[in-house]
Amino acid sequence: MRNAVLRFVRSDVPWVYVYGPPGNGKTPLAAAAANHLLAQGRAVLFVTAPELLAMIRDGFDSRQAEDLVGLCQRVPWLVVDDLGTERLTDWAAEVLFRIFNARYVARAHTLVASNVRPEDLAEPRLRFRFLDIAVCHRVPNSGDDYRQGKDRMEARDWSTQWPVKEFCA
Repeated sequence: MRNAVLRFVRSDVPWVYVYGPPGNGKTPLAAAAANHLLAQGRAVLFVTAPELLAMIRDGFDSRQAEDLVGLCQRVPWLVVDDLGTERLTDWAAEVLFRIFNARYVARAHTLVASNVRPEDLAEPRLRFRFLDIAVCHRVPNSGDDYRQGKDRMEARDWSTQWPVKEFCA
């Protein structure tokens, strides 16, 4: 999992989709990757899928929704955590498709962390893009929940190997 994310921050692969059960280090790794890119002066947006959709929905009143969708489509480096945990209404599916499809066409750097296998994503248009092996490097992570046992300290030490601050405590 870590090697795939290293290849991502080095621009070796345009998309990485890391998936596995909760608590096995996907979010801290994604946050560390985003932080590493920020430390290099790169423009990065790190957001959870549910929070992204909430911000876009809230932006309709101030007419900022389209600006936020456009930002997500164009930001050089996008890191989305918890894809697949959002309530997938028709509206949410369409917004996510617009964002990810624009990035797919542009081959823009995109890292996704999810508890859902890409082949199990409810939105078929997203599923097919994440299953495209020419664009997306899929990385299963079957590790145990480090928050539940003695591996907790090992996982915290592992995340400090990145030469940047952690996003997550």
